[in-house]
Amino acid sequence: MKSNHSFRALLLLVLFAPISTELFSQIDRGAYLQNNHQTGITIRWRTTAASNSRVRIGTTYLATGLYTDFIINDAASVTDHIITVTGLTADTKYFYSVGASTTVQQVSTNNFFRTAPPANTTRKIRITAFGDCGAESNNTNQTKVHNGYQLFLTNNSITEVDALLSLGDMAYDFATTTELTSNFFTPFGGGTKNILRNHPLFPAPGNHEYNFSQSTASRKIRTWPYFSTFTVPSAGQSGGTASNKSNYYSYDIGNIHFLSLDSHGMEQDGDDASYPNSQMGTLVTTGNTAMRTWIAADLAANTQKWVIAYWHHPPYSKGSHNSDAAGDQQMIDIRARFIRFLEQQGVDLVISGHSHAYERSKLIKNYLGNWASYTPATHEVSGSTGKYDGTVAAAPYKYNSMPKDHGTVYVVSGNAGANNSSTTGFGTNVMPYATTTPGFFYFEVEDNRLDAQSITTTDGVNLIYFDKFTIMKDVNKTTVYNIVVGQSQMLNASWPAANGTYVWTGTGASGTNRSTSVTPATTGIFNYTVADNNNGGLLDNFTVNVTATLPVIFNSFTVQKAGAGASIKWTVSEISNHDYFSIERSTDGIHFTEISRNTENINGQSDKFFAINDNNLPAGTVFYYRIKQCDKNGVCKYTDVKSVRFDEKSKPVLYPIPAENTLYITYTCSGTSKIHLIITDENGRVVVKETKNVSQGRNNLQTNISKLKSGTYIVVINDGREKWTEKLIKL
Repeated sequence: MKSNHSFRALLLLVLFAPISTELFSQIDRGAYLQNNHQTGITIRWRTTAASNSRVRIGTTYLATGLYTDFIINDAASVTDHIITVTGLTADTKYFYSVGASTTVQQVSTNNFFRTAPPANTTRKIRITAFGDCGAESNNTNQTKVHNGYQLFLTNNSITEVDALLSLGDMAYDFATTTELTSNFFTPFGGGTKNILRNHPLFPAPGNHEYNFSQSTASRKIRTWPYFSTFTVPSAGQSGGTASNKSNYYSYDIGNIHFLSLDSHGMEQDGDDASYPNSQMGTLVTTGNTAMRTWIAADLAANTQKWVIAYWHHPPYSKGSHNSDAAGDQQMIDIRARFIRFLEQQGVDLVISGHSHAYERSKLIKNYLGNWASYTPATHEVSGSTGKYDGTVAAAPYKYNSMPKDHGTVYVVSGNAGANNSSTTGFGTNVMPYATTTPGFFYFEVEDNRLDAQSITTTDGVNLIYFDKFTIMKDVNKTTVYNIVVGQSQMLNASWPAANGTYVWTGTGASGTNRSTSVTPATTGIFNYTVADNNNGGLLDNFTVNVTATLPVIFNSFTVQKAGAGASIKWTVSEISNHDYFSIERSTDGIHFTEISRNTENINGQSDKFFAINDNNLPAGTVFYYRIKQCDKNGVCKYTDVKSVRFDEKSKPVLYPIPAENTLYITYTCSGTSKIHLIITDENGRVVVKETKNVSQGRNNLQTNISKLKSGTYIVVINDGREKWTEKLIKL
């Protein structure tokens, strides 16, 4: 039996021994995800008392949280815990727990993330945007939006979202540490509210994140609580060019390149997004501010198909903020000086907050003036609503990735928390789709298709699918294949159908197949098409040339600008019975002329590379090239057609495409003149021929096409000096 002295000594040892703070440290701000990319992520959380940090990660959920795939420790005793994880696998779902070295403090089935997919991913990428989600006094909108969003995910069987974009004003009024916890982290990540636990967050600052101040001094400070609360990929660790700034950065998710920009902060020299103040109305396209210079470099290096920019102050709004009001001068200046800079560099979608409502434009460009100056014929690239709901006027917005100045859709999504309101002009002109009902903005990208929608709710229980639009890039293609009789050729539709619905002609393929194989039984020329069945104006044409033998196989064919000329290169293999190559050029894509012939004897060689230059070409013209290959029996076949443009800015703009009754043409002229317009059908027959008088400057012309049958046509515009050729789809 132990003596009383021994017991008292043991009791004193226990009472006065150093006590680990881990026993008293509790989660104060739940786990939230930052800097997600293909091979890593940053996980942050906050505790009531200082302790060391441990994150455990695994690919299979464990209720204990004792994952062993990755265990990351930080011995520093802190309340703000920041753990960066590396060495992960792209596009992989991981579960995680957070805590200290001896304690798991947070674990659940909702603690998970999926690493970013590679750029060539074929799956859908899902993105949500919350604007102005901070709560004002007696505001219940946050609860409505949170509950409505969770219901939306459940109703649509969405279990994973790749990113949550915050558009600023995350906490009112001054975005203090306490306000960020109560206004943002608790409503969206506290208790059973788990959005922040499994949505990688990529924020942009608003004016409230700058201490709700318009002063120059406040707008230059980067030590406000927002900047220490969030870890952003400013070093380029999530893709993009390093900005080395805490207030703006870029990153990639699959084939999407994102720009998170700062519309309120100032650089130390006074620059901001709307700088320079001395050039009101003057278009500045390169450099001039630190952020603008970085954007130019970042987008020049970008190789992703989609470019999406987001920030706080919208260029157009009649919600709780008026983009024409002197009190919202930043919105006026951004519209006049900044957005055209982005449009010219190929930005597809701009998302903003600040104005407490939802508003959406059509596909537009070059609209820099006030609300009243908006002119659809001048500023709309497409007359469609973009809703793609089966009605004729709702075709997707369609354009090619090049040229980059193809138009942009602008969205205001500032209705995720703050009290919503509107001003005179709401829902008109440039932003015709508008509501003050609380909600959020959600979009998906799959390959070359973007589908977006605004979901609102009045009570958090009943959802209103208020608005939607679709953008498709690089569709309506014409492709030529050369094969030998008996061979098969795979045909691929240039777009992913939302419900797997395609209309194939000549192939026997069903409506659920995006791809199908054809095997012509005889020699000859065979034509196939694939269209959508939703009045979207989508149509791909395929020509398969079938010969008894194939003297050569074309492995590549490229045409690029080279100074004042074009560099033409091609490679071939498996060469036999070859006679010559004819290099042909056209200015309309229809009528070609031989510019060079190669008669080199290359038979018997396994592969061969060719290159020629077409020099001293005039500016202001698009040139089309193809190569004709002929065998010794006199049988010839063609490559597909490549084009190179020497003056994109002078090119006429045709809209809407597809068109129903009227084709509009925007044509800019340096002096009075005439233009000749010819429309031909697929067989080369002229169906419309007109001459139009034009004056100096911008001309908005129109042509009646109501009598044309539905189908594909070629439009040729000739002003006597230059000629342009465009495809027209008639609904």
